[in-house]
Amino acid sequence: MPFKDPVKRKEYYLKNKEKRSEYMKQYRLKNKEKTAEYTKEYRFKNREKVVEYNRNYNKDYYKKNKEQILQQNKEYRETHKEEILQYKKDYREIHKEKIAKKKKEYYKTDRGIKKHRISSWKIQKVKEDNWDLLYDIYMNTDRCDICDVELIDGSWCNQGKCLDHDHYTGYYRGILCQKCNKRDDKGL
Repeated sequence: MPFKDPVKRKEYYLKNKEKRSEYMKQYRLKNKEKTAEYTKEYRFKNREKVVEYNRNYNKDYYKKNKEQILQQNKEYRETHKEEILQYKKDYREIHKEKIAKKKKEYYKTDRGIKKHRISSWKIQKVKEDNWDLLYDIYMNTDRCDICDVELIDGSWCNQGKCLDHDHYTGYYRGILCQKCNKRDDKGL
């Protein structure tokens, strides 16, 4: 080590920064295979450390350049719109069975069931500001709001659970059984 004193060492390195940088660049060019092998071994031995470093570096970089990255992504999507659509179409065609299987599995999960239920309400033109709250009310209601009969979720019998809504305004009125939902004079 040229200097034992840390202050002098720092001064020397700062003074010769460009010279050292050029030397290292030339060294790497002359010894490409050797440095590539060393890098490969280092990354293999310190895999977790390297992954953690890269993850943190990427997060910091994104935070510093978020607006620029978002703008670049937006511009790319606009200029390559047709290519992206074609890629997605080709992917769906090639992986049709895989996508169908994943979709089927997803709609068996609690999250998938919730999404499907809310989507069906939206198709029926139900209007709501807080879908999560409405879903929680629906799931936690076990008796009809009119006749007080015990409700069975997912059943189409008279005791099947229904979300009643006004067909003119679209707003939610209550959770009813199938029988009460079909009546004209609901009394709500």
